[in-house]
Amino acid sequence: MDYELRREVYSINRALWRRERKLGWNVVWYLFNPTLSTSDFIYDTGPQRMWNAGITVPVYEEEIVMQPNTFRDVGLYVVNEMALVFAYQTLLNFGIHDPVEQTNHEQDRIEFHGQLFEVSEFLPQSPIGATANYLLVSVHGKAVMPDQLLEDALPWHL
Repeated sequence: MDYELRREVYSINRALWRRERKLGWNVVWYLFNPTLSTSDFIYDTGPQRMWNAGITVPVYEEEIVMQPNTFRDVGLYVVNEMALVFAYQTLLNFGIHDPVEQTNHEQDRIEFHGQLFEVSEFLPQSPIGATANYLLVSVHGKAVMPDQLLEDALPWHL
């Protein structure tokens, strides 16, 4: 990356950081720990799934989508969805490894406005030149229902 591009990226990241600090929006990110989990990786079930302690991460943009009621075998409930936008550099700085690799974060959990969400999609945005770096990362998720938490070792306090 040449000097002018580095300077521009630094300036943009600084502006993103200032906006995050001004807004004061945070989420708590729980990274899935496959080493300590005794669950089936493909089916996401098993005796116990483990997550690392939560990391508080500032958010650039946030949205929660309240869905209509959903009928299932166990009855009627609502599955909310969330959409968050993070600065790529912020995710790296706060310890979220490989923030653009969706397969590394498919089983992560995010606590957002007192509700727990499972990560369903990662969308890196705003690529920088010909490098593999990005300015923003969009993260989408669906609410985790109480019956889905039965086999989990919970590090969160909702």
